[in-house]
Amino acid sequence: MAARGEGDAWILKEVSPSFLFFFGLALAPSLWLQAHLAWKAAQALLFFALAAWARPRGWGRAGLASLIFLSVTVAVNLAVPLGRVLWRLGPWSITQGALEGGLAKGLTLVGLAYLSRFSVRPDLHLPGAVGRYVARTLFYLNRLLELRRTLSFSRLTDSLDGVLEKLWAQSPASRSRTAAA
Repeated sequence: MAARGEGDAWILKEVSPSFLFFFGLALAPSLWLQAHLAWKAAQALLFFALAAWARPRGWGRAGLASLIFLSVTVAVNLAVPLGRVLWRLGPWSITQGALEGGLAKGLTLVGLAYLSRFSVRPDLHLPGAVGRYVARTLFYLNRLLELRRTLSFSRLTDSLDGVLEKLWAQSPASRSRTAAA
């Protein structure tokens, strides 16, 4: 079943969360082991498209945030010159190795984030203690992502405190302590 506010994508209604989880696990190595930047970029775009198809809300902002993240990753990587100098920008030397390394790292992280967004759903249930731990972690992550819209940067401390109080009130740990008392 689709989580609240997730849209009506066929895949959320018809494909089991466990299948999507293991599908994502199987695809992840193809991204981080990919040596060619063009293929890595194509995979990251494919994972972005799959995640946007499965959960269609707010992808304009997510795409912009991904481009900013990718740009920052490349810029940080350019601080360590490596390989042939492509051009100079003031005191900076833009090198081929640093540029390719930054793109590879950024595309890998962005691609894995979208693969995770596509393949990990709030209703995923895995067996055993590890499964309960993963389920609780995913619960907190999904609720934090939903509640982040209520954050106010002008009153960051107060709004963050309010978000964490709401999260605690809804958490499985809070409910189990209330039932035990």
